[in-house]
Amino acid sequence: MPALQAVHRSQIALAAKGNGPAQRAVLRVVQAIEKEGHDLNMELLKVAFEYKAVAEREAERRRRLGITYVDPTAPQPDDIAIDMQTGEVAMCHKDFLIPRRND
Repeated sequence: MPALQAVHRSQIALAAKGNGPAQRAVLRVVQAIEKEGHDLNMELLKVAFEYKAVAEREAERRRRLGITYVDPTAPQPDDIAIDMQTGEVAMCHKDFLIPRRND
């Protein structure tokens, strides 16, 4: 077991036994982990909105110019689903789908 993992386990055990400083330290670590995940999700959400806006403008420009070719490998605006209530982003383009296993 790596030393850092052993330290974390020991600190969690102390926190579970009521040790105040250990509880605060564990709480700080958990909050930092959750903040990092939240920040990554917010960045993904921002990039998804920006991509959809740019892709929609590009699709409109192509329609105006009569350009009919669409790169089948490039995600289209409708391939990116954003759940406005949860902020979750899903890539629905066929190249991003994970094949199902046949168990």
